[in-house]
Amino acid sequence: MAAVLAGIVALGLAVGIVGLIGVRQRAGLIDEVTHRGGPLTVAAQNLYRSLSDADATAASAFLSGGVEPAAQRERYQNGVAEASAALAVIAAGRSGDDGRDDEVAVIAARLPVYTGLIETARVYNRQGLPVGAAYLREASGLMRDQLLPAAQRLYQSIAAELDRARDGGAGFPGSPRCSACSPSWHWSGHSAG
Repeated sequence: MAAVLAGIVALGLAVGIVGLIGVRQRAGLIDEVTHRGGPLTVAAQNLYRSLSDADATAASAFLSGGVEPAAQRERYQNGVAEASAALAVIAAGRSGDDGRDDEVAVIAARLPVYTGLIETARVYNRQGLPVGAAYLREASGLMRDQLLPAAQRLYQSIAAELDRARDGGAGFPGSPRCSACSPSWHWSGHSAG
């Protein structure tokens, strides 16, 4: 009877320790998601959206001919400023991921080139010179071929890291992760039976 009681006590202690480890692990993952992963994901979404909007606004303003409307000019400038702010948030929260650092470096290096091309196009457009269209095409090509793809890869990298952190709380503490066992499925409305 004493051996059984000692076994039950030992089992209770083991379950309590595993439970404590699990709670701490999940608390750490929740902290990771709420204080780091979530804001970085939002910043990455804002980066892509702001870059895309700035490019569309610049092209639209160019089509107006001559001096673009002040509202469009302000929208373009706000888009570039928002993209720069989002890039700063992402750069500050980087996790040492070389791929992510590469994408941040590409955007940080190419965004000033893009804005310089847009400003040159704007100057020529105000003067009524057709060469402005060539600068606008070059800027839009840079946006489509380099900036937006880098922003998309950056978002995908951050979102994947967020998914890994979220899914990390689903398994038994210390167990290897099983992607088929993870709760990241989405209900499709179909019954299983």
